[in-house]
Amino acid sequence: MKTLIIFLLLLLPISVSAATINLMGNFEGASLNSGSAVTSFRGSWSLSYDDNSVVNLYGINFLADIPLTSLILEPNPLGVTLFDTSNVAAYLSFSDTVLSGVFVGGTVNYVTAMNIRDDDFTVFYDDTSTLNSLSWGISTESGIIQANELTGSFTSTPVPLPNTVWLIGSCLFAMFRFSRKQQVAIKKIA
Repeated sequence: MKTLIIFLLLLLPISVSAATINLMGNFEGASLNSGSAVTSFRGSWSLSYDDNSVVNLYGINFLADIPLTSLILEPNPLGVTLFDTSNVAAYLSFSDTVLSGVFVGGTVNYVTAMNIRDDDFTVFYDDTSTLNSLSWGISTESGIIQANELTGSFTSTPVPLPNTVWLIGSCLFAMFRFSRKQQVAIKKIA
């Protein structure tokens, strides 16, 4: 019995780590440009990513082009472009294995760089989950609009692996069966 319990305790940490992480965020800001047609911009988004797929390139850990699972923007369309999950993506940066920055952006041609001739937007959160910057551009206006009076944040939720549930359940079942056999054997002897 002791051997079985030790074996199960050794296996448990292997399967407990979550591979899928869900992020949800929101943002809002007012235009610094008084003549802009869009005086405020706000929205919310969500995504899921596999933390085992983080890439290290030249000492920088990141994930790029992560599709969003949901997106709500106000106003939308921004300029003449209707943004949805097909033309908005997220980019995540990590300090070692800890999430240190989240960038969510949308452009007309699904390109990450903002262009003053396109309708586009960028949202950046720092490592404290706080909205750090918000900007947008409209093709009919000159320049990129920076926002102030920023509010927004994101939350991170790990999704436990289904294997963990199966492992714990099968271990409990095996321990129960083993203990029942021990009890029956003891009653037969007595």
